[in-house]
Amino acid sequence: MGYQVYIEKKSNQKIELDSWVKFLESNKEFEKRDHFQGTNPNTGEILSRNSPNSAVWKIDNLEIPFSYYNGTISVTNPNGKAINKMLEIADLLDAEVVGFEGEKYSKSNKKWWKFW
Repeated sequence: MGYQVYIEKKSNQKIELDSWVKFLESNKEFEKRDHFQGTNPNTGEILSRNSPNSAVWKIDNLEIPFSYYNGTISVTNPNGKAINKMLEIADLLDAEVVGFEGEKYSKSNKKWWKFW
């Protein structure tokens, strides 16, 4: 588990699956995946889960999973680049980026450590 950040529609609407799939098909940085697998670094155990209509964003030799479920797209423990990509996607889908605790992200958000 980790901290979840979501791309979601405003006013309790859902992101249409068609819109998400069209985005994935038009963006070569993403690879559609319905299954994720990884290795627990502490135990070596192979972990896997099904996640229909999801994708990985390939950047800087990383694969960052974007999971689609019930009209919402989520990323676990996103770094700054992933947050920026989420904001771009949200703009295209007329949605917003919201953290697990309800905080809203925007391109104008400034973090305290960036002022120094």
